[in-house]
Amino acid sequence: MNTVLSLLAVDYQPQKLSCYLSDDGASPLTYYSLVEASKFDRIWVPFCKKYEISMRAPFRYFTSCSTLSEDDPFEFQQEWKTAKDKYDLLCQKIEDTSQTYGPEVFSNVDKNNHPTVLKVVVDEEEGLPHLVYISREKRPTHPHNFKAGAMNVLVGWKYGSLTENILTGLGIHGKGWRSVNCTPTPPAFLGCAPSCRPSTMIQTKRWATGLLEILFSFKSPIVYTINGNLQFRQCLAYMWILSWGLRSIPELVYALLPAYCIFTCSHFLPKVNEPAFLIPVAIFVTYNLYTIILKLIGLSEIVFEVTQKNQATDDAGDDQKNINSGKFTFINSPIFIPCTTILLVNSTALAVGMVVNTQQKPSVSRIYLLNCYDFLMQNKGMW
Repeated sequence: MNTVLSLLAVDYQPQKLSCYLSDDGASPLTYYSLVEASKFDRIWVPFCKKYEISMRAPFRYFTSCSTLSEDDPFEFQQEWKTAKDKYDLLCQKIEDTSQTYGPEVFSNVDKNNHPTVLKVVVDEEEGLPHLVYISREKRPTHPHNFKAGAMNVLVGWKYGSLTENILTGLGIHGKGWRSVNCTPTPPAFLGCAPSCRPSTMIQTKRWATGLLEILFSFKSPIVYTINGNLQFRQCLAYMWILSWGLRSIPELVYALLPAYCIFTCSHFLPKVNEPAFLIPVAIFVTYNLYTIILKLIGLSEIVFEVTQKNQATDDAGDDQKNINSGKFTFINSPIFIPCTTILLVNSTALAVGMVVNTQQKPSVSRIYLLNCYDFLMQNKGMW
């Protein structure tokens, strides 16, 4: 309910703002919580606007501002205490309410087979936005599309793609809507990221697959530009995003190119005695000097990345000594096969170049090492 309360208290014209809560489970507790939150909203919204409270979520506000200062005005102290007491009462009511709470609208509702439930909680009340509860219709004979079906009840959310957010945004822009850069303080719209490398790579593969599906479908930016209202510059931006997965092909070729050059005794970088050799050397020196200078003047710091470790607990949660306790965890996954293969091929090529071709091509190994360093710098985020 803190999300709902923070939205209702946002600094925006209330007559132009509406909050729709889509409850896909048709939960009586959710509806009850929304009704009780609307009562507290009549105190919280005027309080936030009167004293220009920047943290509009009551939980975050009362956690960060748990005590009053003696310098605060008496009127503010009184209203702060009233809002705090009402919020504590709201939390207690929701916590004490059991799932058996059944308002009239839920008297004959089966969570998997029911008509649309639509309740206007706050309607055209002065100074407050509209607050609406909705639970979409569900029938056993019709597919409900899980989360996407619930969102379709509210913006027309498009599904059937691994990257439904891009497909939805493309459809909205194709109808002529424009976007604005929204960067509030503190940052909003934050999400969660995978915590380990296999999950990150699997997510990246899913994104690349979904983007390519859109690119080569009838819902591509080119179609929306020709038949819709998508601007040409927006089309170029979407084409750049959707073709992101195709860049893996030249990157793969580039990763195997040094090994090929060593096996065939050829080269694609300039030789040491050629003037063009100064270009990669200059890039190498400039990058390192730039990094060192930033660290010396205090503008850059060494980043310590926390790595997942095994926990010394058993399935029951009891502490015990584990033979793998404290060791770094490397999760087995077939997603590592391509990069491991590239690493082995390049390692083999490096060994061949150093053992066989050292006398014939004294500059090959050094050129190869410089190229490997350049490749690792460009792809360090993947390892």
